[in-house]
Amino acid sequence: MTHFSNLAEDWDREPVSGEVARQYGVLPWRISNEGHLQILLITSMTSRRWIVPKGWPEKGQAPFMSAAIEAFEEAGVIGDIGPQILTEYRYFKELKDGSDLPCLVSLFGFQVRGTLTHWKDAGKRKRRWFNVSEAAKMVSEPELAEYFEALVDDPERLTKHPRERILPVS
Repeated sequence: MTHFSNLAEDWDREPVSGEVARQYGVLPWRISNEGHLQILLITSMTSRRWIVPKGWPEKGQAPFMSAAIEAFEEAGVIGDIGPQILTEYRYFKELKDGSDLPCLVSLFGFQVRGTLTHWKDAGKRKRRWFNVSEAAKMVSEPELAEYFEALVDDPERLTKHPRERILPVS
């Protein structure tokens, strides 16, 4: 197993080759009208694979707030976010020069209360709701898929933590 070191929480630049990058993201979820847990996935901008909203730390923001900002910009969602990390997973981000950068992503639970029709990345990404077992099959990161599979047996993992209401800034 590759060792991933933690970077400073307020890191405000993209890492250079050879470093491990810290990213923050959300696991956007809702309960369907039929009472089933659903996960919202979005497509990546380059490879078009299904992912969760994530990104670089925002200078001056708590990690969970950085994640909420990514959810708003990349997926066009608003809702309640938990300040505790639900899980972490690793992946390799392909850089513009073709090299791969190892990343460690900390995910926060994000109960979606609404979706926007117009948002920053609307023309660049698709978004779609999946049931949890489908979501596990759609993502290519093994540790993220494993977490989704654990949610099939224990969906309350998402609701056990307190959440804070995040409202759009006016």
